[in-house]
Amino acid sequence: MKLLSSFSPSKRTIAEAIWGKGGTTLRKMNDARFAWYSCSSHGGCIVDPSKLTETERRKIYGGASEWDIFLCVGDYNGETFVLGVNYPYGKKSVKYNATFTNVHWEKRTMWVFEEDCQYAFICAVMGVEEIARVERLGLTTCMNKAKEVMQEVFPEFAILDL
Repeated sequence: MKLLSSFSPSKRTIAEAIWGKGGTTLRKMNDARFAWYSCSSHGGCIVDPSKLTETERRKIYGGASEWDIFLCVGDYNGETFVLGVNYPYGKKSVKYNATFTNVHWEKRTMWVFEEDCQYAFICAVMGVEEIARVERLGLTTCMNKAKEVMQEVFPEFAILDL
């Protein structure tokens, strides 16, 4: 049980639900709010948009796919706690004691950027990149390559000042 205000969903569980279980690895990013996973059949980057500023959310909103999870929350002594999480393709039963009030399910939307094209969006717009790649190539080179991919794959974003 965690306070709702400090709760962070399992991005790994979401990644494996989308891209397959087995051989899952986490790559370190230059922004810890973003988690890059390579899974058995594909991979990409996942972020909880509630951890971003309003300006950051506006910048990258159009490039993400949305993935919903559901939180069972309840109040105790004036604070809201997460009592359970229902991830996609998972079955979760939730047990709690009667001291919690206002127990209900809340939807939380996570943003997913798959590795082939959508991932270029967060690099081009925000400079979010895998640490090893930044160390090898430099952030400017990574961002320029991401911008090339954006212009080729997402011409509708060409009007953006990237």
